[in-house]
Amino acid sequence: MSNKCCCLPQDSQMCEDMEAIASLIDKINKKFFKVQNEITSKTGMTPQQYYLLTLLWEEDGRPLHELANSSCCSKSTITGIVDTMEKNDLVFRDRTSEDRRVILIRLTEKGKGMKGKFPDIEEMFSKCCSGGLTAAEAKELRLLLEKLNRMDIVY
Repeated sequence: MSNKCCCLPQDSQMCEDMEAIASLIDKINKKFFKVQNEITSKTGMTPQQYYLLTLLWEEDGRPLHELANSSCCSKSTITGIVDTMEKNDLVFRDRTSEDRRVILIRLTEKGKGMKGKFPDIEEMFSKCCSGGLTAAEAKELRLLLEKLNRMDIVY
């Protein structure tokens, strides 16, 4: 069962707060994207390509549809990103013997070797968020955003 997010007329303050939260999340996302873009562009990659690499560094051989879901992108968008990464010899497509319809994305040796060429996530966030949140505040914010993410937005 999922929570519903709706604003009734008597909840006008809640509506204003939710609109402000959505706007702030968008602004923060743009700041993170800018930092990611600055870092990844030095290697000739996009933030989306970097994100797919991080997923594959965690677990190589993920299905294409899983990468699309994890990235909140359509399969066609992920296919384009994977096409570019394949041309750059970072990944390759592999089919499973159990189900030939499932396409697994695997790292090449070059893709595996890219792991050390990027600053770790802590360094990325420290550039973007220095002097920001305490560890406890970051954890609380994460929990609240996860809760918000689980909500259905109704019109």
